[in-house]
Amino acid sequence: MKISLLFHLYLWFKGCVMVRIPRIDFDERDIRVLLEVFVEGERVKPSQVAKREVLRRYGLLGTQKDRIFTAILYGVGKVLGVIDKIIHMAIGVDPQDLDSWSRAALRIAVYLKNFGYRDEKLWSKLKIYAPIVVRDVVGFEEAWRLREYLDRVWRYSYRPRSDEEKLELQFMVSSWLVKKLISYFGRKETIAFLEASNRKPALGLRANTLKTTPEKLLSEVKKFGVDAWISPYVPVVVKYRGSINYEEFEPLKKGEAIPQDDASAAASIVLDPKPNEVVVDMCAAPGGKTSHIAELMRNQGKIYAFDIYDDRIEHMKRLLEKCGITIVEVFKLDARKATEVLGEEIADKVLLDPPCSSTGAIAKHPEARWRIDDAKLNELVELQKQLLDTAVKLVKPGGRILYCVCSVLPEEGEHVIQWILNRYSDKLRLIPIEKPFSPGLIPGTMRAWPHKHNTTGFFYALLEKTSSLS
Repeated sequence: MKISLLFHLYLWFKGCVMVRIPRIDFDERDIRVLLEVFVEGERVKPSQVAKREVLRRYGLLGTQKDRIFTAILYGVGKVLGVIDKIIHMAIGVDPQDLDSWSRAALRIAVYLKNFGYRDEKLWSKLKIYAPIVVRDVVGFEEAWRLREYLDRVWRYSYRPRSDEEKLELQFMVSSWLVKKLISYFGRKETIAFLEASNRKPALGLRANTLKTTPEKLLSEVKKFGVDAWISPYVPVVVKYRGSINYEEFEPLKKGEAIPQDDASAAASIVLDPKPNEVVVDMCAAPGGKTSHIAELMRNQGKIYAFDIYDDRIEHMKRLLEKCGITIVEVFKLDARKATEVLGEEIADKVLLDPPCSSTGAIAKHPEARWRIDDAKLNELVELQKQLLDTAVKLVKPGGRILYCVCSVLPEEGEHVIQWILNRYSDKLRLIPIEKPFSPGLIPGTMRAWPHKHNTTGFFYALLEKTSSLS
């Protein structure tokens, strides 16, 4: 029975991560492009954006090789933690201590042997050309070392050595995250969440109510022959399963639709901005929530939108223009400095969706399965507290702050809210959120879950400032 159980677990896992890679020929240029996709994917997030830019630069976007490279990139991302563990075991060096080009080559090699369709031709081209690329980009010493490391990882046979490693394989997330979730939500709930996070999620499109209706958008989506429906939780969002060619989708071109999950769209509705109010969106780009706030305000009033990333800000500006929104003033500035340009107690409403672990969205963002640990979590929580403290200074007495994070970890949700309530015990109160999702661990807060609501995992807390800080 024990052997049979392990065997079925192995087959289940292989079926989840194996991608059938067509057997076509690759040359040195192809291997260079593939490695560059991974190198840029580490530098630019999300990695899919970096991949598209690299392939566009080399004229491969939309080709058969694009599909193969995309499959490899996604496959590696989904089992990245295990892949890095295998590399470390095989060569005795932490992959993070290698140059980014060698690290990419080794990750691809481990994936091809252990988790992908084992294509000897692709492997042989990787073994020949990857050291040449590393020689040209990094240096001779690193190229010589990579050749040896590739041999070692290809010869190394990996088998889970403990229950912890079996869980990593079963759910394709770090054992750190599994243990953390079990400690808060119990084993049954954790397994339900992880199973849902390993299924392909339904995608969402929010109807821009300044230009169209959810019903009209639903009709347009169904023209692509996909399974589509209006979200039972956020009625301005159309959910769908299947494939839509966004390049040919007229509602997107016209600004009638915005790609957005219903859990994300719920944030602006809970904040409840009104026409002619002053609203601050502290971490605004790429603009999904900013545009939604403007719609709810009927494009009347003022929104101050902050972000620090040029590419995301440019995307937001294009989105706002396409949607016909004119009330947003954009600042390329760390939102912790927002009071320096706006002053204090100037906003009727503040939205804070800060950088987080993205553990609520691991179905969409495979890298989030592996990148979080104690050190990174502590760093994120400190930033979230600093931003929330600034939000309290920005909002007027009687005004409200919505704090939301795409995380399932209480450290980034309930714990941050408890901290701010303790810090301003005589200045803030929690406004209960009763719908549309489930209660959080603190009464009055709310959580959306993949396994309960068929949406991204999100935490929400609505705060009201009862009196001035001065």
